[in-house]
Amino acid sequence: MFDMESSSDKHIKAFNIGFFSSHKNAEKTAKRYLAEVSGFKEYNVTYQITEKCVIDCNDSLRTSELFIIYGWNEYDELIDNDVIQSDCYTNRQEAEHKLNELKSRFSRDEWCIDRYRIDEYNWQEGFVKVFH
Repeated sequence: MFDMESSSDKHIKAFNIGFFSSHKNAEKTAKRYLAEVSGFKEYNVTYQITEKCVIDCNDSLRTSELFIIYGWNEYDELIDNDVIQSDCYTNRQEAEHKLNELKSRFSRDEWCIDRYRIDEYNWQEGFVKVFH
């Protein structure tokens, strides 16, 4: 989901609402957020479904969780093209191995591995904007 009013040329205000087992599930969820969830329904928010490559380390896509590596530099303003985001891994150990490889290839201030459950809503509540 993208908040177009809070976005700029250098940074897009995005909300990752989840990773879904099908395009249909993802679209249904995005439409529900736009219609029912506070913040998403009141503001100029849109959505985009992005397919991600899944590296199946277990030789079985019957997994319920995914691991993604992120690397970024600390600035006063976050610059989106400075963020590294890996493919999805079905095994944490494989993600840790890839993290070490990425650290040797790219210089970033911060690194993390995030875990996501498939078909779980990452953004559980809406949001409000505070204007000064």
